[in-house]
Amino acid sequence: MSADESNCSPIHNLEFTDLTTSAGAIIQLFLSKNAEPHERNSLLNHNFVRIFKDINNMFILSNFMHSLATVVDIVLNLYIWILIARAVLSWVNPDPYNPIVKFLYNITEPLMYRVRRIFPLQFGGVDLTPMVIILAIIFLRSFIVPTLHQLANQIS
Repeated sequence: MSADESNCSPIHNLEFTDLTTSAGAIIQLFLSKNAEPHERNSLLNHNFVRIFKDINNMFILSNFMHSLATVVDIVLNLYIWILIARAVLSWVNPDPYNPIVKFLYNITEPLMYRVRRIFPLQFGGVDLTPMVIILAIIFLRSFIVPTLHQLANQIS
C-alpha cells in the first residue's frame, strides 16, 4: 500500500471519543481487509491503553466526588458545632479578649450578620439566628452530601 493510500485509510481517520467508539474501532479494525498487521497492532495497543485510561479516570473522579462529599459533610457539621458553642457562650458573659471567643465571633458573625439583616430574629433578648442557620445547614447537608455521593456512584 502506498503512503497516500495509508493516509486516506479509514483506520487512520478514526477519532475515539468514548469507550464504545474505541471498542467499535477495535472490532472494525479486525474486520477491515485494508489494514496491514502492523497497523492493527499499533491501533489495537493504542485503543486498549485508551480504554484503561478512561476507566481509571472515571474511578479517580468517582473517588474524588466521594471524598468531596465527605469533606463537605465534615465542614458543615463542624460549623454547626461552632454555632452551638457561640450560642452557649452568649448565655454567659465571656471575656471578649479571649482568643477562643474572638475565633468563634470571627467565624460566625459574618453569616449571622447577613441573616439578621434579612430576618430580624431577636425576640425579647433571645437571638434565634443560630437556630435558623443550623436548620439551613442541616438542609444543605441532607441535600448536597447525598447528591455528591450519588453523582460519584453514577460516574463509577
